[in-house]
Amino acid sequence: FGGRGGGGGWLRGAQPGRDNDPSSGTRPATTVSSPDLVYFNAASDAYKEITGIEYVPVHRTPEGAFFQFGYFQFGVPSFSTPGWGLAGAGPSVSGQGGPQADSPEEVGGRVRTPPGGNAGGGQRPGGRGGMVQQVAGGRGGSMPAGGSGTDAQLLARLEAAGVEAFADWATFQHPDLGEVEIGGFLPYVTHNPPPDRLPELGAQHGEFLVKLAGMLPRVRIAETEVTAHGGGLFTVTVHVENAGFFPTSIQHGVRSRAVGPTLVQLQVDADQIMTGADKTTSVGVLAGSGARDSVTWVIRGREGGRVEVRLLSAKAGHDTTTITLR
Repeated sequence: FGGRGGGGGWLRGAQPGRDNDPSSGTRPATTVSSPDLVYFNAASDAYKEITGIEYVPVHRTPEGAFFQFGYFQFGVPSFSTPGWGLAGAGPSVSGQGGPQADSPEEVGGRVRTPPGGNAGGGQRPGGRGGMVQQVAGGRGGSMPAGGSGTDAQLLARLEAAGVEAFADWATFQHPDLGEVEIGGFLPYVTHNPPPDRLPELGAQHGEFLVKLAGMLPRVRIAETEVTAHGGGLFTVTVHVENAGFFPTSIQHGVRSRAVGPTLVQLQVDADQIMTGADKTTSVGVLAGSGARDSVTWVIRGREGGRVEVRLLSAKAGHDTTTITLR
């Protein structure tokens, strides 16, 4: 709303037309940035390799999920998993997904699904209820053998994996409703793992989390150089490196400006710096897998003096070293 502030100026609110024109300004992102896909795909591949899970029986379309908030609002890698599933590809089912890539990329001969997308999870059997009639293929009896529908394929896969998943339909005399039928998928069977698989799943997910932690960005001071010019002048160069796989900021972190910079600090008084970088200098985004950047100062100091160098990253840790001026 427009109105006058205490200083007499107008407090500008949303203006009809210009502020609401979808073609004006930068619109909120609703898709995963293409450069970020390689990192999500790598995490997905590691998850599948460690857990053996390639197919999720039921995939719910995320709508405002926490991992979406983490990616779009804070610009950080965010992940979600139902925690269990089956090996091999699932039924071919189209469904509404979450945020999709700017342009789908085919890697290793198959199209990858970005975080929040529908990974072929299929429809929810029979709607919201746990045991409902329509998933059973008709009134009365059991699930027909050899069915080609999504629910029949899902049931076949669950039973092949040794999961007790379905109760045959049977009549029941309800005190108020009269004769009804009860049966279908057992409650929560498509969402929760069988109890006897919990120890194995716990160990596998623990192993995956260790693997994922090792993929995250990790900055370090890789090398330092000191050149003495005489008269108490020294050139100091610091090489910093990202030893992790992920970059210090993924592309959406750059776009949203939600991830702070990586800083290199030389612990001397500002008036000791004659030329070169500032006392505290930010370096650009460091790509993963050993990408480096360098910062150089020319300073005034004492022969044999010791100077501390600090490396601070918003999302990739920190490091410290001490150099000797000589």
